[in-house]
Amino acid sequence: MFGSFAFTIFVMTINIDFMNDNKTLLQLFNFQFVNFEKEIMQTPEEHLWRIMPGIRNSIGHLCLHICGNLRHFIGKECGGIDYVRDREREFNSPAIEKNLLLDEIKTTGQTVEKVLSKLSPEILEEQIIISFLPFSLTKGQFIIHLLSHMAYHIGQINYLRRILAGTQ
Repeated sequence: MFGSFAFTIFVMTINIDFMNDNKTLLQLFNFQFVNFEKEIMQTPEEHLWRIMPGIRNSIGHLCLHICGNLRHFIGKECGGIDYVRDREREFNSPAIEKNLLLDEIKTTGQTVEKVLSKLSPEILEEQIIISFLPFSLTKGQFIIHLLSHMAYHIGQINYLRRILAGTQ
C-alpha cells in the first residue's frame, strides 16, 4: 500500500515518541541489521551478483546500496562522519566476495550505532533538508524513512534470494 516515499509523507503527519528516542531507533535498526546479515549469509556466493531478467539489481548491489545510503545519510549527514558516497559503485560494482559484503554491513551497523547512540531528542527534532525531497523533515522523521528504505531493500533481497534458490 505504501511506497517508501508515501511512507515518508505518512511519517510527516504523525508525532510518535520513538522518533525522538534514540534507544528505540537503535533497537529497530539492530533488528534490521540482524535480518540483513542473515539474508547475505544465506545467499550462495554464486547468487550474490546474478541479475535476473526483468530485475535491475543483484543482491550484492542492493547490499552495497543499503550500506552506502545509511553511511551517507546517517553517518555523514546526521553524524558528521567523513564518508564519500559512490552511488554509481553501489549499482555497478563488479562482484566482490561475500565476506567483504558482510564486512561492509558490519561497518555500516557500527556507523549507525555510533551516530544514533549520540543523538539527543533535541537533535532528532532538528529540521533536515534533503535534496531529493520537496519538503523538510526532522532528523527523527528522516531516520524512520531510512529505516523503511532499508527494510524495503532487505525484503527485495529476501525475495530474490528465494527465487534464485528455486523456492518460494
